[in-house]
Amino acid sequence: MKWRSGAAAIVAAAVLAGCSVLGIGDVRVRIHNASALDFDSVLVSFPRDSERYGAVDAGGRSRYATVAEAYAYAYVEVWVQQRRYEAIPIDWVGEERLSGGDYAYVIDVIDGQLHLELDRQ
Repeated sequence: MKWRSGAAAIVAAAVLAGCSVLGIGDVRVRIHNASALDFDSVLVSFPRDSERYGAVDAGGRSRYATVAEAYAYAYVEVWVQQRRYEAIPIDWVGEERLSGGDYAYVIDVIDGQLHLELDRQ
C-alpha cells in the first residue's frame, strides 16, 4: 500500500508540474529551410533562451531543440554566403505561448527578405 500511495504522489506531482518530469509538456522546435538557398547557420532567439541550429541545406530540416518558451514567431538570424537575413519581432505581448508538442519554423527567403511561418508537426 505504501508503494501505491507513493507512486500516486509522484504522478500527481508530475501532473501539477505541467508534466515536465515525463516530458509531456515539452515544446520542441526545428527549422525547415523552404528556400532554394543553403543556410550556413541559423540562430533562433526565444524569450528565455537561444538555439543555434547550425547549417540547414535547401529544402532540409534541422534537429529538434527543446525550448523553455516559444511563440508562433521568434527572432531568427540566417547566414547565407556571408549575408545575414533577419526576422525581428517587436515583442510577444498578447501572443499565446506554444503548448507542448513538435513545431517547425518554416523559413524562406523571398526577394531578399526572410519569411517565417509556424508549422505544427
